[in-house]
Amino acid sequence: MVITVWAGKARRLAPAGALAVALTTGLAAAGASQPANAAAPSGQTSISLGGVGHGVAVDPPTDTAYVTVSPSTGTARVAVIDLATDAITATIPVPNAPKAIAVDPDTNVVYVLTSDDDSVSVISGATDAVTATIALDARLDDETDGGIAVDPATGTVYAGIATAGDDGGVAVINGATSTLTTTIATGVGLPEAVAVDPATDMVYAGYAVPDDVESPDVYVLNGATNSVSGTIDTPASLENLAVDPVSGLFYTANYNETVTGYSLATGAATGTVNIGGGLVGLAVDPQTATVFAAPEVGVQNVTLISEADNAITGTIPVTAPSRVAVDPDTDTLVGITDADDATVIPLQPPAITSATQATFTVGQAGSFTVEGSGTPNPAFTESGSLPAGVTLSTSGTLAGTPASGTAGIYRFTITASNGVAPAAAQAFTLTVDQAPAITSAGEAAFRPGVSHTFTVRTTGYPAAKVTEQGKLPPGLRFVANKNGTAVITGKPAAADRGKQYVIRLTANNSVSPAAAQRLTIQVT
Repeated sequence: MVITVWAGKARRLAPAGALAVALTTGLAAAGASQPANAAAPSGQTSISLGGVGHGVAVDPPTDTAYVTVSPSTGTARVAVIDLATDAITATIPVPNAPKAIAVDPDTNVVYVLTSDDDSVSVISGATDAVTATIALDARLDDETDGGIAVDPATGTVYAGIATAGDDGGVAVINGATSTLTTTIATGVGLPEAVAVDPATDMVYAGYAVPDDVESPDVYVLNGATNSVSGTIDTPASLENLAVDPVSGLFYTANYNETVTGYSLATGAATGTVNIGGGLVGLAVDPQTATVFAAPEVGVQNVTLISEADNAITGTIPVTAPSRVAVDPDTDTLVGITDADDATVIPLQPPAITSATQATFTVGQAGSFTVEGSGTPNPAFTESGSLPAGVTLSTSGTLAGTPASGTAGIYRFTITASNGVAPAAAQAFTLTVDQAPAITSAGEAAFRPGVSHTFTVRTTGYPAAKVTEQGKLPPGLRFVANKNGTAVITGKPAAADRGKQYVIRLTANNSVSPAAAQRLTIQVT
């Protein structure tokens, strides 16, 4: 078993107590394959756990992660990880088969659901010791991790249970006294996940209901009355739940490889994202409005989803991730995978590190690579005007063949985003050069004794310098301007009437090829 810790830049945007979300459940589901990122982020460290992990929870005020571990031999335990040092600081023995785990951030108390003795172990985060064991008088399933969640606003703990008759529900525990107060019956067996919205005192119990079974996937429970207030059907059998009390949304990980958002107020679906893997882990960071989705064994990414538009904003390369939790105070994501180590990866907001300008040429293929840093790798977008024929890919390749007539300077903004705030923006200048051409006529007529001017005109970018070679009629002179033009001006002598002079004009702006033209001057 691997636990993966993605540690990010410290910041505090809201009270830690506002985060009482279902970052605490862990489930088992069929895995699916998904494309992997090319390379893992830098700055990785490893932590040896020595057992199979089931549940993970984070306590933001203490910057601590808790992982339930079942070793092949020896005592089951909770591993305590200091996220500031990425080190295990304690292991706490618990009954066999520890499953889901939750933390009350207001009291620094940890709750562990164990299936061998159908109980909840109460752990003091201050002393790293079990202080109470609460018998649930119900049946827990060794094959299902179940769910447990804490409402810090009321100090109430909710644990998914099943009765001997295979009915189910949610056990309600008084956190202050560590006693079981009641059970909210749902009648559909053991929940797969439990989540809480502390802003409304509503509880969400999710079930893995097969498509051919007529039963809701999510039961909405009223924490004030300990009763069922509504139900929700998900697009496929549910695997996990996560709640964002700040945005007023909650999310389900579905067996059909999707994540679906719902309104906490109405229960209406707000959007579905296809992740491409059998999902197990799900967490949400209310401070960055980001959802983290972790497919199970065989999939190589944790996917970041924006709550604002249900768009995938980045992926973190991790081998076979499953369950995840997030510390919003420090931008730290903690996930379990299928080996016996812990990998620590700093989450970093994006930055653009490449140059702020590039030059292309009309009619020629050009390419410039926008380089960036951050974990996950950032995606790039642009706002502003690009020349026809040129585009910017999300991977940062500015490329294409500028169309005819597009020479000039283009100023636009490149944005790098990866789901970690803030996004990075860079003002960029693309110069499109064009080889020169002489567009004025190849013949000019001058009358003796009459002042006359002939203008040599060119196209191209930058403006070309026009030069001439050859003999001009006496009385005429050649003057080059700085705007890509030149003039031949003056009064031919009467003695040259009827004569013809041929000169060579050249236009050069350092873009190959230079332009040349024979100009015939008739003295009429």
